[in-house]
Amino acid sequence: MTFGFLQIILGLVALGAMVGIYFINKKQSPQGQSMSLLLLAVFIIAGGAFLWTSNILSVIGIGQTRQEKMREDGQQFYASQAFVLGNKIGAGQKVLIIVDDTDKKALDANKSSNVVAFDEVFKETPAGADYIIDTPELSMLKNLSEDQKLARRSMAGYSMTVTPDDYNKLVDKHNPDVIIIAAGLPAGSPAGIRCIKKNNKTPVYLSYKSGIRKDMAEQLVGEGYVAGAIVRTNKSQKDAVASADLQESFDQMYSYIGE
Repeated sequence: MTFGFLQIILGLVALGAMVGIYFINKKQSPQGQSMSLLLLAVFIIAGGAFLWTSNILSVIGIGQTRQEKMREDGQQFYASQAFVLGNKIGAGQKVLIIVDDTDKKALDANKSSNVVAFDEVFKETPAGADYIIDTPELSMLKNLSEDQKLARRSMAGYSMTVTPDDYNKLVDKHNPDVIIIAAGLPAGSPAGIRCIKKNNKTPVYLSYKSGIRKDMAEQLVGEGYVAGAIVRTNKSQKDAVASADLQESFDQMYSYIGE
């Protein structure tokens, strides 16, 4: 188990208070009783905070493990994108949210995951009144057996398996007013996806999971190919703690490019 800067400071404070109590009690002076009580309070507060923030109590079934907390925070950070996009899009439009095949399976199974957290938040936003989450059919895997599909998919990854035409067919199928791409772009590029074009009447928003780089996002938004894009500004979640306020969580981890 590793400890962060906060846990180290709390541990040192608790240890210092305990040492102070020992030496004060050793002298047994009447004047030291009040100081001893003060140090005892410091020890209890700092020691309790250390135990709670370090997740040591999770070993005996109290509270969350560090991994559980990071997973929960990760879902909150990811879902904060839904809050921002759903409020920017607003009500009165049919929204298509494109996810990859793995996320679609997790969503269908209602499995605790980033995409389920995203869905739960988006449905509570103004844009959540009329939306659908779907995934492109991967034409490159169409004629393969299930075992072959799994092997190819795990080896190549989603972005190297999906094609621009797979995206185009999915958009044609649903004919949405607004599109959110929350999945990797084909080979990491928007080239060939018909809905990503200059002054397109159907606004397209790219989530962080699209894998778009900041410079490319700024170019696509600036030239009118997409309405907005989310890029990650905090590269590590290690020391980040998600807030119950979704906008605050978003601001910790991401940046929105667009109007």
